[in-house]
Amino acid sequence: MDGLQLSLVALLVLVNLAALTWASFQDRKARQKPAPKIYEIHLEGTKVFSDVDLEEIQKAAKAQLQSAAQDAAQRLQKSLNNSVDQVAADINDRLSTDLIAEFEKYQVSLGALRDQTIEQFSKIQAELDHRRLELIEHVDRLVAEEQDKRLAHFNERINDVVTSYIAESLGNQVDLGAQTDYILQTLEANKEQIKKDIVT
Repeated sequence: MDGLQLSLVALLVLVNLAALTWASFQDRKARQKPAPKIYEIHLEGTKVFSDVDLEEIQKAAKAQLQSAAQDAAQRLQKSLNNSVDQVAADINDRLSTDLIAEFEKYQVSLGALRDQTIEQFSKIQAELDHRRLELIEHVDRLVAEEQDKRLAHFNERINDVVTSYIAESLGNQVDLGAQTDYILQTLEANKEQIKKDIVT
């Protein structure tokens, strides 16, 4: 807005200079006109206009011309001031209209960007949920596989431990039916040791 005000001031200065130049030109033009012939009429030996009267008439004409030039310059200045005020008001109205239109465009763009962002976040959320479900299923499978492996290892280990205790408790005797009470007593007596062997 400072540039606009500066250009308006420059315009006013130029218009004032043009008005002064025009007034000066009119003054020179009036001076270049051939002076009207002054006829001296002698009535009984006297002039109709004396030199003093002629000088006063020229001064009065010059003063009237200067006054007319000043009036014209003042009218021109007033007209320019009104024009400048009107132009400034028109520019302000146009700027306000343009700013409102740009602001509405900005709001529309911002709304579209918000909708696009919400849509992108929804897609990302859906993808993350899907990936989370896949990871949960994968971890569940890994846990189940690891549990199956450990259970299989546990079964192998308990079989080995129980078999070794049974073989130790039987010694060289082969009749399992007759030795059932003895086997159960030996297993019960070694219960804590069996637990340790299974865990390790």
